[in-house]
Amino acid sequence: MGQLLEYHAEGIHSETLRPGGTLWEGSGADAAADRAWGDVVTARGAADHMYSGATIARTGADDLAWAKRQAQQAITDAEADGFRVAEDLSISDPSTTSMMRTTVARQQQMAAHAADIANKVAALATMDQQVGTQVNEAMAPLGQVSFADFASPAPRQPGGPGTNVHLVDYAAGGQDPRLPKPAFDPRNPFIDDPRFGTWVDATPPPHAGGTPPPPWTGHRDLAPDSMKLGQPNGPAGATGFYVPGGKTWADPGAPPMADLEEQYNIRRSGVDYTPITRVVNGQRQQWVQNTYEAQKSNLLNLGGNAWASTAPNEVTGQLGGTMTGGLGGLNHAITHPWKSISPEELAVLSANNPTVTYYVPDGCGDRFTFKGGVPVGGAEPPPVNPSIIAAPPR
Repeated sequence: MGQLLEYHAEGIHSETLRPGGTLWEGSGADAAADRAWGDVVTARGAADHMYSGATIARTGADDLAWAKRQAQQAITDAEADGFRVAEDLSISDPSTTSMMRTTVARQQQMAAHAADIANKVAALATMDQQVGTQVNEAMAPLGQVSFADFASPAPRQPGGPGTNVHLVDYAAGGQDPRLPKPAFDPRNPFIDDPRFGTWVDATPPPHAGGTPPPPWTGHRDLAPDSMKLGQPNGPAGATGFYVPGGKTWADPGAPPMADLEEQYNIRRSGVDYTPITRVVNGQRQQWVQNTYEAQKSNLLNLGGNAWASTAPNEVTGQLGGTMTGGLGGLNHAITHPWKSISPEELAVLSANNPTVTYYVPDGCGDRFTFKGGVPVGGAEPPPVNPSIIAAPPR
């Protein structure tokens, strides 16, 4: 319970700093952040009392279990010696009748068992009371925990001190659903784009103490079979060979002596669990970004004419000299190993070759493209409002 209280309080604080994933700045943002942080401190204090009470309860439960076993063993020992223990823990000797009096030794044995049972049961009752008192004392401060509510202020005169100022997209109860939502982070345009990743619930691992640890971050590879040609994460299609940056010669009939072309195949290779999080309906979520690999192939084209010396022909009487010949049609292809490529690197590659279409698998058996540095097609995200982020201090 304490863990959940801290988790949700910190989620609210995080959402206050970045409502809807957008950076919020200004005096209103500072006030809201201070208020939310105060609630985080209050929640942590309450959680500490919960943890303390839980620790006492667990330790007390172990102690009570031990005391209960001691009392049960005292009863078992009495019954093993032939005595009967009633529900009110009184002890009697069934071997004794009105016609047969018990021996002194038997009476002393029965008295010893009765005293042992009484002592063990009394110890159990005392321990139960002590544990209950300790738990109540540890949890008592929770009765003083209070989160001030957000009471609506008294109406103010328009333009007067304290006049409320809202963003242009303000709507009672939240953002106007008719308007595009803000971009998550203009510096990272691929975040919140379903073609490049997904949001997953980030459940903190079990822990003891204060703030839950951040969600796990790291890389996970996809199964190799899913990355083969024809599979959901496999190559989405080659670009076809092209001259990087475009052809630099104006006359197609007069190609250079040689030119180097390239083409790319792209496939998904895995996912990165990033530290980027958001809070939706009180649930913290983590952005899981797709990772990609590209296979580059080069084609060396030979063209133009080559000069070569010739020896004299003694049969025909032809003199020696030089000759020329075309090299067109001679080429050599090289395919390179698969290498990691990020969406940002792919965007730059596409922007540098705006006439080329790069095909990217979406992991569902379909694909989208990069053209002119911009992803096109597939599960495109809805339009977003521009976001303004202050420049870092110099």
